[in-house]
Amino acid sequence: MEKPILFYTSHNQYYSVSALQDKHIPWNNLIVLLEGHMSYIIDGKQIDLSQGNILFLPEGSSRIRLATDGYVDFFVFNFSSE
Repeated sequence: MEKPILFYTSHNQYYSVSALQDKHIPWNNLIVLLEGHMSYIIDGKQIDLSQGNILFLPEGSSRIRLATDGYVDFFVFNFSSE
């Protein structure tokens, strides 16, 4: 098994989160929510995240992020693996 290849990582701190349009993601996506609340629609199902939650989306998932108000602090990792 090969080590994962990390394409992108970011540490985000916002006072409101903008929406992301529907997209089939071409990589694995890992979201670690340190503080606040966020909501996603993943493959047609709403997922509500709160402080301490981790969300893993496998490559090819359909992802929509809903806009939210309030402070959020989160990490995003986009990577591929075999």
